[in-house]
Amino acid sequence: MPDQASGISERQNQPELLALRVAIFRTFNRLKQVNTVVFYGTLLLAVLTVVDNLWFHRLPGSLAVVAALILVMEIIYRLWGQKQLEAGAVLADLYDYRLYGLPVPTGRTVRHPSITDVMPMAAGVDTTPFRDWYEGLDLFPPALQPLVCQLINATWDYQVRVRLSQAALWSAGVYGVGIVALAAGLNRPFRETAVTLLLPALPFLYQLLVLHVESRTSLLNLHGVKNGIEAMLRRADATVSNETLYAHQEHLFKHRASAFPIPNVIHNRVKGNVATELQLCLEALSSERPSVP
Repeated sequence: MPDQASGISERQNQPELLALRVAIFRTFNRLKQVNTVVFYGTLLLAVLTVVDNLWFHRLPGSLAVVAALILVMEIIYRLWGQKQLEAGAVLADLYDYRLYGLPVPTGRTVRHPSITDVMPMAAGVDTTPFRDWYEGLDLFPPALQPLVCQLINATWDYQVRVRLSQAALWSAGVYGVGIVALAAGLNRPFRETAVTLLLPALPFLYQLLVLHVESRTSLLNLHGVKNGIEAMLRRADATVSNETLYAHQEHLFKHRASAFPIPNVIHNRVKGNVATELQLCLEALSSERPSVP
C-alpha cells in the first residue's frame, strides 16, 4: 500500500507536486488554446457561409479557400497535438504516482521525466490556483483516498464528455440538415452548391463530429473505471491493492493520451455543473459506506 505517513490532502500541496500540476496545466493548455481558436474559426466560417449564401453572395470562392485551409490546419493540429497529449499524459501519470506514493510501473513505453526536468516549466508561475486540487478527500479514510482521486479524475472527464458528446452530435445534425435544406432551397447547380455551400460547411461539421467521436471513445475508457471505483468505495473494506490502482491508472493514461482538451468556450459552460455533481457524488458515496466495526 502507498505510504500514508502524510495524507494526500497534505501531500498535494508539496512544492514538487504543485510544480507538476503547473507543468500538466501548461502542456494541456497549449492544446486547449489551439483547439479553442480552431473551434471559433470553424464556427465563424459556418455563420459566414450561411449569411453569404442567403444575402450577400460575395464570398463564395473565398469561403471555399478558407474552408480548405482550415481543414488542413485541423489535420496538422491533430498530428502535432498527439505528441503533446502523450507528454501531458506522462506528466499526469507521474503526478498521480507521486501523490499516491507508488513507484512508476516498469514497462511504460513513454519515458517519465525527472522532477528536475519539470521544475523549470513552473518557474515564475503562481501555484495558488493549484493548491488543494483534490477536494472532498476527508470524506473517506486515508487508505481509500488514492481511489477517490482516481474517481475524481474519471468522473470529471466522464461527465464533461457526456455533455459534449450529446451537444456535438445534436449540433452537427441540426447544422447538417440546415445546410442541406438551404442547398435545396437555393436550387443551384450541384457544382456551384458544392463550392459555395457544402465545402465551407465541412470544417465545422468535421470539428463537431470529431468532438463527438472522441467523447464517445473517452466514455468507453472511463465508464468501467468510474463504476468500479464507486462500487469499491461503497464497501466497508477500507483497503485497496496497488494492483487495482495500477489497473485504473492505465485506463486514465489511455484516456489522457487520446482525448484532446475541449475548447474553453465549451469547458467554461459545463464546469460549474460538473463540479457540483462531482461533490454530490462524493458525499453520496461517503454516506452509503457501511460503518466499520
